[in-house]
Amino acid sequence: MAQKISIVFETAPGMMTREERETGMKLLRDLQIDRAFRLICPDGTIRDAFLNILARPLPVMAETVRRQEAIRLFHTHPVLLDRLIELIRRLIMSKNSWDAERSRLYASRRVNPNDPGQMLANSKQTLILACHFLRIEIHILHEMMDAIDHFAANTGYIGRLREACAMASSGESMDELTEFADRCEKNLANAFSFDVDFSVDSELMCGSFMLSDFQYIRQAPQKKSKQGLFSLLMTKENDKKAPAADPEKKKAAEEAGIRFHMNNTSVEYGIDFAAKAVAECDRYISAMTRGLYERFSDIEPELYFYKACVMHIERMEERGVGYVYPVIRDYEENTLKCRNLSDLLLLTESMNVQSVVPNDVDIGVSEETTGMLIMGKNNSGKTVYLRSVGTAVTLAQCGLPIPAEKAEISLRRRIFTHFARAEGELTPLSQAGRFEEETAELAGIIGKIEPCSLLMMNETFQTTSYDEGSEGMYYILKYIS
Repeated sequence: MAQKISIVFETAPGMMTREERETGMKLLRDLQIDRAFRLICPDGTIRDAFLNILARPLPVMAETVRRQEAIRLFHTHPVLLDRLIELIRRLIMSKNSWDAERSRLYASRRVNPNDPGQMLANSKQTLILACHFLRIEIHILHEMMDAIDHFAANTGYIGRLREACAMASSGESMDELTEFADRCEKNLANAFSFDVDFSVDSELMCGSFMLSDFQYIRQAPQKKSKQGLFSLLMTKENDKKAPAADPEKKKAAEEAGIRFHMNNTSVEYGIDFAAKAVAECDRYISAMTRGLYERFSDIEPELYFYKACVMHIERMEERGVGYVYPVIRDYEENTLKCRNLSDLLLLTESMNVQSVVPNDVDIGVSEETTGMLIMGKNNSGKTVYLRSVGTAVTLAQCGLPIPAEKAEISLRRRIFTHFARAEGELTPLSQAGRFEEETAELAGIIGKIEPCSLLMMNETFQTTSYDEGSEGMYYILKYIS
């Protein structure tokens, strides 16, 4: 089956490693973004999906810009977002229902592999069930296409979703399959004759059975010239006048791939062929149905991500907070410029947003400033300033708007934080003191850091003597710069 569809990444990235997840979640905790979004987005399911994606800042400028476009679209048309969430939930519920019904069917059926009639009846039940849910799935995908077309959202990530729905549910071959699934669901239970395609090897051994058609209404036999693979037509009324097949003609037909009829086959042998063909058809349609479910399985949490983004924007608008989508720059430009940047957590928790003091930040190659040391008295706003800058970079690199008047931000290859921890947050049962643990943590960060990264340190070595702390910090900053 084709690769999973993603509407927040250029290609579905797969699951994060444990190290990547811990690094990303630590970033969100240190910057207290998770705390801010507990107020912005009270729904835990939506918030967790949002934070999981936010923990993976985008490394490519084009991806960030496309995600900005999708957020703008859903902010402008929240009805489209709600509709897509509803349809995806229906898709997932139908998969769960299919799994439950299939399990119930298997638990209640009788199985005797030596009884072809019983095996045929069992195979027909599971095939009818698979066809039923395949039709449901295709109908939902068509509804998603209609919703996207209604809002003319045929570009960017949402256009990609529409294209994926079209490829999975439309086309001549898919229309034929849908028509076949419809007939199976309505009439296969009453079928009395079956067309079976199968292959024959060099020793005239049959294999690879597949149900190609069936009859459920008795009618006068018609002579038809059929093209395709070898086929077996089995009916309860065998044609006694049919001449025996010529072995030479059989061989020639095998080499040419011509379909022919074998109406003199015994009923028992024919039912066995039919049972195998129906079972194989069930495996094929079930695999296709499950594959389509899997292809769209990551869409639900990604839509939840956009839902949280819209809630973030709506909260800023409700509170009268100005915001802007930053101009995204590439790594090499090394730009970080914000005018009147406010701290998201203060804006979220403060009763009076007018009391939140904005700040400017200007770091870049043109100013020959690649780093910044912030000093000041307690409660002077050092941590708030650092947190607001880190939050702005993280949100911007994930495509979200930030609370600022103007912003121009370069992507960062990696983003790291080192915030001082309280005594109770130190590693349990560790023999090392705070200084040793902080040193080890910084050594791990320095081992991963690379050019065009961002490192934010808050009160590192704060409990160490000034001489030891300043000497260690001097060499760390010298090495990084």
